[in-house]
Amino acid sequence: MDNILEIRNLQVYLDNKPILKEVNLSIKKGKITAIIGPSGCGKSTLLKSINRIIEEEKNSKVHGSILLKGEDIKSINKEHIRKNIGCVFQIPAPFPFSIYKNMIYALKYYGIKDRAKLNNIVEKNLKMVGLYEEIKDNLNISALKLSGGQQQRLCIARTLTVEPEIILMDEPCSALDLNNTIKIEETLKKLSDNYTIIIVTHNLAQARRISNYTAFMLNGQIEEYDETKKLFTNPIKESTRKYISGLFG
Repeated sequence: MDNILEIRNLQVYLDNKPILKEVNLSIKKGKITAIIGPSGCGKSTLLKSINRIIEEEKNSKVHGSILLKGEDIKSINKEHIRKNIGCVFQIPAPFPFSIYKNMIYALKYYGIKDRAKLNNIVEKNLKMVGLYEEIKDNLNISALKLSGGQQQRLCIARTLTVEPEIILMDEPCSALDLNNTIKIEETLKKLSDNYTIIIVTHNLAQARRISNYTAFMLNGQIEEYDETKKLFTNPIKESTRKYISGLFG
């Protein structure tokens, strides 16, 4: 199976403090990979390294390499990286204008102006996240008037408009209720037919439900990485067993 992303000997320092230590990880194309581990183990830093957001942080140093389809991301324009590797954060972050303007914001930036084409892309991606039927008559209202769950699905749909190859998710359901969490999970499983998804989650049950592969992180390193079912039912490392058993974290 093809690996779309190869992380090799990745080390990240913030203010000279090591956050990631020799991280090695291969991400399978068209699959959902969950990253689990206790708070402070480096999960979010790993995500931010994948689309080079970490480089915007003051006093950050990055060593090692991340290869996107064989090409080191350091040699790729940041704008191109962030178009191909989208990110959805823990707290929904719609722009403070209409739903429609949220959806066409990136498209217009990249030069798409044809109204019919814009409308088709908006409808297609709102349907992809199960939001279109809920808001189709209110596309011109402020996106901030949507519920938290709707805002998060809007943010996912907005990310999809530029057709990224990889979608990074940083605890996308942690601020949502059960009903909206179920909707997001259903959306992610559907999206994995066409996208590669990497999700950071504290919710171990969620990782088991939706991911194909799981990486367990501890103290800035990958402790164990395997198919999700195998990692949760027959972990190799004692530390993995203790974490998924709830003995720490």
